[in-house]
Amino acid sequence: MSYTENQLLLEWLNRLNKELCDLYRQIAACLELSESEFWVLYIAADPEQWYTQIDICEKWFFCKQTINYAIRSLEEKRYVYLEPVPGAKKKKYVKLTSTGKRFVQENISTLRKREEQAISSFSAQERDTYVFLTQKYITNLRKETETYGNTAQYTKK
Repeated sequence: MSYTENQLLLEWLNRLNKELCDLYRQIAACLELSESEFWVLYIAADPEQWYTQIDICEKWFFCKQTINYAIRSLEEKRYVYLEPVPGAKKKKYVKLTSTGKRFVQENISTLRKREEQAISSFSAQERDTYVFLTQKYITNLRKETETYGNTAQYTKK
């Protein structure tokens, strides 16, 4: 069977996506973190917003068990703690401890600057096109995969 042009393109795009995921996995490993621990710290490092465990799962497309396990591990490492959300019985913010803030400042903040440098090599039009086409592909793929039946995992917003 010979590959069509679209099949070759999809293989290439999927390999590129995997390469990007692998790059972050390697970064996490260099920091002696699991991938999920890395992403919890990356998200918790946002100085503009506090996130609950549910927020992390819904906005960043993680399963609850993965994030719960990562948070427990990060609590043991004394990088994060959970703080109850005022007025909510079960919701808790994931917050950085002083040790976590120091770790984030030395590592995650440095990475974010490098990410900004990497993306700054794109023109404004290239950035807009990249985001637009990526989102369009995800939307189209979600639509195409609805035929699988229960696609809740594909339709998170």
